[in-house]
Amino acid sequence: MKRLTRWSKGWWTQELTELRKVYTAGARRTRCDGTGVNERDKAKRTYKKALFGEKKNYWDAFLASAKKNDVWTAHQFTKVRVPNRVPGDQNSTPENTEQTIMSDFFPPGDNPADVHRPEDTTWAKKTT
Repeated sequence: MKRLTRWSKGWWTQELTELRKVYTAGARRTRCDGTGVNERDKAKRTYKKALFGEKKNYWDAFLASAKKNDVWTAHQFTKVRVPNRVPGDQNSTPENTEQTIMSDFFPPGDNPADVHRPEDTTWAKKTT
């Protein structure tokens, strides 16, 4: 058995390792010479089913043996995380959001019309 680290998955088993090897070997064979598509698909289904089953069993065991403070850990695991895709405050009005987006993407002073152009345009004049 391999040494556990903080990155180890508690639900990972030796059976999952073997199923993953079978699936990846079938996928490699199918990718290389196009044979064994049905075997690859069957191995993939078996691997995925076993993977989700192990995760479910591990989660159920965690909840069954949860102590007082573990409930908050479970809550953190199940909380939906929605990334903040718009800069600014989450509770702002559409007008404030629009103003924030405009000021972030188009800061004042970056207007190309405000750029000073030199009066010397001899390079653009055509010589005859």
